[in-house]
Amino acid sequence: MSTTHTPTLTAQNTSVSVSRGQRRSRWKRGRLAIRRRAAMAAVLAVAGLSLLLAAVAAFTADSRKPDQSFVYFTVQRGELPVIITERGTIASQKNADVLCEVEDVQGDGIYGTPILWLIANGSEVKSGDLVVELDASSHKERIDQQVLETERARATHIKAKIYYENRKSRNETYLAQAKLNVQLSRLAFDQYEDEEGGT
Repeated sequence: MSTTHTPTLTAQNTSVSVSRGQRRSRWKRGRLAIRRRAAMAAVLAVAGLSLLLAAVAAFTADSRKPDQSFVYFTVQRGELPVIITERGTIASQKNADVLCEVEDVQGDGIYGTPILWLIANGSEVKSGDLVVELDASSHKERIDQQVLETERARATHIKAKIYYENRKSRNETYLAQAKLNVQLSRLAFDQYEDEEGGT
């Protein structure tokens, strides 16, 4: 029994001695890692402090120079124009439809009335402003033709009136002549029948 018991004790003693050795090496490694981290932190702190000092030195060196890049203005109280640039579509608040009520001139070969000028889209207008100009040439030709026909009719009317007055005057003359002839004929007839005073 004692032989079997001894190896068991030896095995336990070996495992205990190994775990103590591992503990020591871990402890040494942990201390070494802590020292490394502390050294790294010290190096980083020194580098950061150096950068901070360099930035402060550069800023103070720039602030000692006269400012040539700054532009100074005198401040005055006044209106501040607020201008907003935005993309989008603008529609008028009030729209008005413009309809052409001019009749089409028949026989001119054009259907409708051509537009000569149109105000720009979106323009602001007030009452009495010209917004569209229509082509009036065919209407002017039509008016000229009507005026010409009217003048011809007036000339024909004047000619007919003169002819009527002339004919009326001539007829009155013929009538007076005929009445005179009738009276002369009656006188001649009366003289012919009158035995005492007749010829």
